[in-house]
Amino acid sequence: MAVPVWSGALTCDEINKIERVQKIAVKIILGNSYRNYDEALESLELDTLEERREHICLKFAKRCTKSETFKHWFPRRPRTNTRNDEVFLRPTVKTKRYWISSIPHLVDLLNQDGKSK
Repeated sequence: MAVPVWSGALTCDEINKIERVQKIAVKIILGNSYRNYDEALESLELDTLEERREHICLKFAKRCTKSETFKHWFPRRPRTNTRNDEVFLRPTVKTKRYWISSIPHLVDLLNQDGKSK
């Protein structure tokens, strides 16, 4: 699946355009019983496409951290007694192109997931 590769580089405009496709599909599926997008998602037991992308990316990153081949992509932060509770080191980023690439995005998701636990 290509989602983890390009998900971090999506702009807000692109996210809205992709989500619009699901909104239209849900409206067609529900027909006259469609009221609004949030209710439609709830009745069809769907997530927004943005939530699904984030879930897929996080699942991919977690599998990579357990893989001997790919775990070097996500170096762990040394254990210290600081207020920074991030588990993984964010790579040093010098260009915008790398900033929006997959590895920094996946590291951010892993660190957010660690904070929510």
